[in-house]
Amino acid sequence: MAYNENVYNSLAGTASSELVAFCASCAERGSAIYAVLGQDDEVQHLNELLHLGWSVSTGGPPDTDLAGIVEEFEESLDDDEADEESETTFHVTQSAFLLVNTLAVHLNPDPTRAAMSGRTLESILAGFDFTLSGDKSCTVRPGEDSPTGPLQQLEQQEQASFMSEFTDGTGARITPERVAELRSSCLSARNRYEEAVRQVFGRPSEDEDPGR
Repeated sequence: MAYNENVYNSLAGTASSELVAFCASCAERGSAIYAVLGQDDEVQHLNELLHLGWSVSTGGPPDTDLAGIVEEFEESLDDDEADEESETTFHVTQSAFLLVNTLAVHLNPDPTRAAMSGRTLESILAGFDFTLSGDKSCTVRPGEDSPTGPLQQLEQQEQASFMSEFTDGTGARITPERVAELRSSCLSARNRYEEAVRQVFGRPSEDEDPGR
């Protein structure tokens, strides 16, 4: 599997606000995962963290203990490692990581940590691609990367588009108006990911779900 290394290497030349916006956009697209697999109260809490991440991306001072949120989440990961985790819980946790990582990068702007958001989402989507392809493996010659599936390709395109449209190394493009535009631009890919989650986990669409 080939990661989006050109993008991740380019993060080293971006402003701190651009790093946070990059993470927030990954979190927005990845929110499709917990939206389908999470419990209602869990989804509400994670949506609040998602909104908080977008808020801090434009430099708005939050009335929230961000460091406490990050620390609590990291402690919960240690607890999860001690317990056997279901596949559903694993994916919800991974999508929640994208939200918390946005806050962590806001607190400590670090290109390497920001790249973790992109790689995490790529890894999840690569797994979905494999499942949706019928779990078909392919022969890869030495020195070659395995083929990139359609969901992972879409994510790589979304990340590359962010770099070209929203970064200039100064943070000047990360304004409230542009960030609102960025968030809206994530919707199409997010919807694709949500459809994939429902297919992989056998969850009905909202229109088909009698409980909604």
